[in-house]
Amino acid sequence: MNKLYFTVILTLFYTALYAQFEHATWYFGKNAGVSFSSGFPVGITGGQVDTNEGCASISDDCGNLLFYTDGRRVYNRTHSVMQNGYGLSGNSTSTQSAIIVPNPANADQYYIFTIFSISGFYYSVVDMTLDGGNGGLVVGQKNIQIPLLNGYRKSSEKITISRTADCNGYWILTHAENKFYAFKLTDSGLNLTPVISTVGMFVPMVWEGNTIGYLKASPDSKKLAIAHKDITEHGGGLAVYDFDNLTGLVSNEKVLYDPTFPDSRSYYGVEFSPNQQFLYATTGNSLIQYDLNSPNIPQSQKVVSSANIGALQLGPDRKIYHTNYDSYYLSVINKPNELLDPVAGTNPDYVSHGIFLDGGIARFGVPTFTIPYNYKGKIEINSVDNKCEGDNCFQIPLNFEFMGCPDASLVWDFGDGNTSTNQNPIHNYAAIGTYTILLTYTLQVHTYTTTTEITIHPLPVAFDAELEECLDFSGNAEFDLTESLPQISSESDVDITFHELESEAETGTNDLPTIYTTSTNTTLYIRIENENGCYVVRELELIVHPLPAFTVGNPLFQICINSSAELEVTTDAGNTVNWYDSLAGTTPIFTGNPFTTPNLTVTTTYWVEVVSEEGCPGERQEIVVEIVDSITPIFDLELQYCVGNELIDLPTESENGIMGTWSPSQIDTSILGIQTFVFTPDPDQCADEFPFEIEVTDSIEPIFDLESEYCKSDELITLPTQSDNGITGTWTPNQIDTSVAGIQNFM
Repeated sequence: MNKLYFTVILTLFYTALYAQFEHATWYFGKNAGVSFSSGFPVGITGGQVDTNEGCASISDDCGNLLFYTDGRRVYNRTHSVMQNGYGLSGNSTSTQSAIIVPNPANADQYYIFTIFSISGFYYSVVDMTLDGGNGGLVVGQKNIQIPLLNGYRKSSEKITISRTADCNGYWILTHAENKFYAFKLTDSGLNLTPVISTVGMFVPMVWEGNTIGYLKASPDSKKLAIAHKDITEHGGGLAVYDFDNLTGLVSNEKVLYDPTFPDSRSYYGVEFSPNQQFLYATTGNSLIQYDLNSPNIPQSQKVVSSANIGALQLGPDRKIYHTNYDSYYLSVINKPNELLDPVAGTNPDYVSHGIFLDGGIARFGVPTFTIPYNYKGKIEINSVDNKCEGDNCFQIPLNFEFMGCPDASLVWDFGDGNTSTNQNPIHNYAAIGTYTILLTYTLQVHTYTTTTEITIHPLPVAFDAELEECLDFSGNAEFDLTESLPQISSESDVDITFHELESEAETGTNDLPTIYTTSTNTTLYIRIENENGCYVVRELELIVHPLPAFTVGNPLFQICINSSAELEVTTDAGNTVNWYDSLAGTTPIFTGNPFTTPNLTVTTTYWVEVVSEEGCPGERQEIVVEIVDSITPIFDLELQYCVGNELIDLPTESENGIMGTWSPSQIDTSILGIQTFVFTPDPDQCADEFPFEIEVTDSIEPIFDLESEYCKSDELITLPTQSDNGITGTWTPNQIDTSVAGIQNFM
C-alpha cells in the first residue's frame, strides 16, 4: 500500500493582544491614529501623516512606537521626520504605498517597501541605532529599485507580506498584469530574483486606475486575495489564490468577480477573517462578505453594509477595521468569523462609528501588515493513504505529532467533531473530504491558536489553460494541444485528454487528437486523471486571432528614372508593416509605413506584409515600381529678335505637353547679344531639361533694286519677299498696279 508522508508547519499566534504589540499603533489618513496598547483600540493624536491611501507603522514588542510612514516621509517616535527620511518613492495616492518588514538578520533594522504605479517598486532600510535611537534611513540603502520581469520597472499599487514556511523569513509579494512576484527576505538578505507566477485574470496597466486595489495574505500565509478597482471600463475584479509559502508560487485562481459579471463594480479593500473562512471586500458602495468554504463562492456574497470604498485591516484584537473617507471614526467588524445569516441569527456585527479618532480624519487607507507569528510549532502528519473515494484506504489513521514546547497544554480539534488533549494523538477520519484542524496551544498564561487543512483523497492539481494561434491563409488555425500541458498541471503521474464536450470529459470518452483545427474561438474540456483514478475537468480556451486587414493604394507605381517612390498601405494603427525585396524574403528591408524606396534606375518589385498586434502575418502583396523613360520638351520659338524694349514671356508648356519653368522666364529684347535659357520640367514630369539660346540684334535696312517709274499698263508686278541684302519680309500692298496712274506708296 502506498503511503503519503508529509510535514505541515503550523505557525501559532496569540488570541490575546500581547504578542501583537508590533502593530499596536496605527497612523493614517489626516493626522489620525489608533492605539491597541491598552487592550482595546482608542483614538490617539500626534500623527503627522496626511495621506489619502497607503501607510505603515511599527512598534516594538511592548507596543512602543518606533516609526511610521506614508511612503514619502518616515516619522520617528517623536513625530519628527526621521534622519534621511524624506523622499521615499511611495505616493499618497498609492493603495498600499508602503509596508514595513523586520530584517530577519538584524533586530535593529527594518525594510520599508514602497510602491507606486508610475515610479515602481522600491525598498529602503531603517536602522534604529541611528540618531540616538530614534532611527534613520541607511545611506546607500534608500530607494533601491526592484525591477520586475525583464527589468519591468512600473508596477501596480499592491504589496503584501507573508511568512515563509519555516517562519524564519518573509515573502514580499506584488502584482502586475497577470503575474505575481514573490521576493524572499531571510537572514541571508533580500533576494531580488523573484519567484514569478503567471496566473489569473489579466489587468492591463494602461492607466493608473488599473493598478488600484489591495493585495492581502491570509493569516496562515496559504492564500492570497486581490482586489482590482478597474480592469476594463465595465468594472474591476476580485479573486483568491493558493499561495505556497515554501516555494513562493501562486496558483489556483478562484474568481469572485470580474468585468464579465452582470453588475459593474470597482473593488478596493480586502481582508481575510481570522479563521480564514470569510473574505471581506469593499466596493464603491458596499462591504461584502464571501464564504470561502462555499461550493460557489461568488454566489455566497452577502452585503454587510452599504459602506463606502475603503481599506480593510485585521487588527491585533482579531477584529477587522474599515476606513470611511472623511470620517472622524474608524468602522469595525466585531465578529468577522460570523456568517451573515439572518435566519440563523448570526452577524459579523459591523459598526460604522466604531472608534472615535479624537480629531483625526480617516481617508481611504490604514496601515498594511500581516499578523505576526511570534511563536511557531511543528506538526507532523503521517500515514495518509492517497486513495480516491470508494476505496477503503481513507480509514487509515493519521498520526499527529506536536513538535513545539513540551510544557504546552494542547487541545486538538480535528474538524469532524472529535477532539484530543494528547501531545501526539492518533486520529481516524471516517470519510473523505477536507478538514480544518484547530490547535489551541497554551503556554504559561498565553494562549495561541492555529488552523490548517488536511485533504483526504486528493484530486489532481490542475488549472484552466489558454492557447493562441493565428488564422492561416485558408481561414483556419491549427493548435498543438500538447503546448497547453505546462499550464494545466505540473504533476508527472497524471493522464491528460482533450474533449469537445464537457460530458465527454466527465466520462473519459471521445478524446481528441492533439492537433486540432478551428476557425473560431473554441472551448475544449480537459480531463486530468491521476494514477488512482481521481480526475478533474478543466477548460482549454483556444483563441483564434484574425489576419490583419490592409489595402495597397496603388499596386503599380510609376516614377522617373533615378528617383524614389513613397509606398504606403492602409491598415490599423498598432499593426507592423514589413517590406521585402522578394516574395520568399525572411528579413525585411524596411519596417514602417510609408516606405521610401532608394533612387531607382530600373523597374523594381517589392512585397509588403502586415503583422497584427497579436503577431499574425497577413498574406504578402506585390507592388511594382515602374521606371518611365524621360522625353525631351519641344518648343516652336524664334532664334533671333531685333533690339527693342519688349519683354517676351516664354511658354510654361512645351509643344508635346511638358509643364515646367524657364530660367530666366522672359526674353529681354533691350539686351543685344546671345541670351541663354533653361527649361526645367516639373518634378512629376519624366522629362529632360531643355537649354535654348536666342540672339537680339540691331535693326538692318533692307536694300532693293527696284524701278521707281513704270509705264501705265494693265500689269500687276509682285514685289520681292527678300531684299538684296538677305532680309525677308512682306510688302503692303505686295503688288504694283500699273493700271493706276500717279504715285503709289509701299512698305
